[in-house]
Amino acid sequence: AAAVSNPDDGIAAFCAVLQQRRDVLLQELSDYSVIVPHGGWSLLVDVSPLGMDGASASQLLLQRGRIAATAMTHWGSDRAANYVRLVFSNEPVERLRGVGERVHHSLGT
Repeated sequence: AAAVSNPDDGIAAFCAVLQQRRDVLLQELSDYSVIVPHGGWSLLVDVSPLGMDGASASQLLLQRGRIAATAMTHWGSDRAANYVRLVFSNEPVERLRGVGERVHHSLGT
């Protein structure tokens, strides 16, 4: 009943926060091929131009950059293995700034 009587209780504000986080992450990853999310709280980075698959990139990101990324292997088409998924729903903007440098270091680019 509460959702019907007050349908915008913080939703617009939360959507704005997610959009800001997304935009910061997109800026940080501007050197990479990224699937821009138009909703939700994660984005996909294509690591195949770097000569690696998502599983390899995911390991490097965690080991070298302390970045948790999910390899998209077995999440759809055969091309899914080319991607890693980064979730930004619980990361403040301050933590997202500088991710680009950590990704470059981790992936050797």
